[in-house]
Amino acid sequence: MKILSVFVWSTAMFSIASYAAPSNDLTLAEKELTPIFVKEAGAKITTEQGEEKEWRYPYFVGNTSSRLKQFNSWLRETSIHGLFPQDDVLAEKVLKSKDSQVIAMLKTDKAVQDIAAEVATVSLDKRFGTLFFLTTQSTYRGVGYFINVDSVVYDYAAGKEINIANLFVGEAEQKLSDLLADSIRKTLEKAKRESRACLMKNKKNPGYSCPELNIDADQCINSALFHWGWLYIKDSRHLQYYVPYRPNVAADCGYEDSFEIHGPNVEALFLEPARFKKAVRFTVLPNVESQAKE
Repeated sequence: MKILSVFVWSTAMFSIASYAAPSNDLTLAEKELTPIFVKEAGAKITTEQGEEKEWRYPYFVGNTSSRLKQFNSWLRETSIHGLFPQDDVLAEKVLKSKDSQVIAMLKTDKAVQDIAAEVATVSLDKRFGTLFFLTTQSTYRGVGYFINVDSVVYDYAAGKEINIANLFVGEAEQKLSDLLADSIRKTLEKAKRESRACLMKNKKNPGYSCPELNIDADQCINSALFHWGWLYIKDSRHLQYYVPYRPNVAADCGYEDSFEIHGPNVEALFLEPARFKKAVRFTVLPNVESQAKE
């Protein structure tokens, strides 16, 4: 791959959905989102040493409200801290640099390259009213390889990130842990049935590889302990639990890294289930290559 510093701005526009805001402030915040556009800043480069680095984050245009500016600042700050997960001091220093300068450092500064994550991205998923749901990812190959993937919620009306746990009733964590354990058991039972069927079908083909059969459900449950940041809200009745790569989880759960939690029991755990009936998603337009965002 050639050494490059390509900046991709992906333009997207929010679709508009009616939302019954519970207060005047929420109503005003909702109006500010009609319409706004989202672009993508960042770069995927190959360093002078031949290593690949990827840094991406979204930002919004469409109005000049202080809330939107604050949201954009938070998005960039979150991406920078994901880029330097082991060094908060450097992250704070880099925050003062222009994007083009950050890209230049990633491309040519060996000291920065050694500290920076291999991949650091902030991705937009959807919003429910003024609650924006995003996914952050950091892949780091420094002292110990790890992948951090977390669901993040930003409250546009309040102007800050909120804990996803705050969207649920107080006893939700234990109940969701129990529902997750049930889902893991059912998922692994299905995987075992599929594995047995695969082995039977291919018993005369010893070179054919079938999924792992001997997976202990209890060990998998203990490895994939409930973590709020791995919970993905699809709607008020459907949740998905994604487990990022961890050697111990891969060993205990085999190929399974995603588990569904759904049903009326889920809806009862939301503080405001009506707020999560229907998501407003992003319509992404074709990518347009451009110069680095200053």
